[in-house]
Amino acid sequence: MNKFVMFCRKFVAITLKNLFPVRFYGDVEGVKVKKSIIVANHVDGWDGVIFIAHNNKDIRFMYKTEHRQSKFLQWALDGMDFIPVSRGDADMAATKATLRALKDDKPVWIFPEGTRNRSSEQFLPFKTGTALFAIKTQAPIRPIITFDTYKMFTKNHVMIGEEFELSEFYGQPVTKDVLEQATKKIYKKLMQLKLQLEEKMKELGVERRKPSKKRQAKIDAFLQSHKEQYELAKKTYADVNLDEE
Repeated sequence: MNKFVMFCRKFVAITLKNLFPVRFYGDVEGVKVKKSIIVANHVDGWDGVIFIAHNNKDIRFMYKTEHRQSKFLQWALDGMDFIPVSRGDADMAATKATLRALKDDKPVWIFPEGTRNRSSEQFLPFKTGTALFAIKTQAPIRPIITFDTYKMFTKNHVMIGEEFELSEFYGQPVTKDVLEQATKKIYKKLMQLKLQLEEKMKELGVERRKPSKKRQAKIDAFLQSHKEQYELAKKTYADVNLDEE
């Protein structure tokens, strides 16, 4: 970890905190710097970054390797010990780095959908990597949901859920079926939190911001290009009972 980068991060955090005010719901103080996995929806490029700015937590992020094309971003991300991951094929270097961070009692932030999702209604299929990391290291999982894309000088809303574990899968061979079942539990917890936040927003009379024509066009294009993925998610999680604790 680069001390100068971490020093600079403090000043950037102050700026972002003032630019993007956030109202947090749930046990935000419960998010400790310890061995744990944070799973969150991914609706905005600021996801996670704004959380750190407001809460000053030393959290490792997994990020797509494309960001390393910028020498400045590469320097900054390496300085914070963030973990680059190549999307598509299994990235063994990223897997080892994540397992090492967890074994060193560091929290790791993962977007289980694997990419930014422009739909506010449903999730894309979850990758099974989060389940693998949680089972291998017996790390607790903390779900976090952001209600809408971030907007400057406007109240943004984020809900923090209770930690849970995949303890029923500990000690078992980590097979494909085990990972799929464990991933369904992660999906269930995150979806339950999403519905809880939406109900809270309904009570407060808060609606999602109407996108500009340009952004709406991007949303429509994304939904169309990922239509099969959304259908796959519906099929994959059709047997998940969201009413169960």
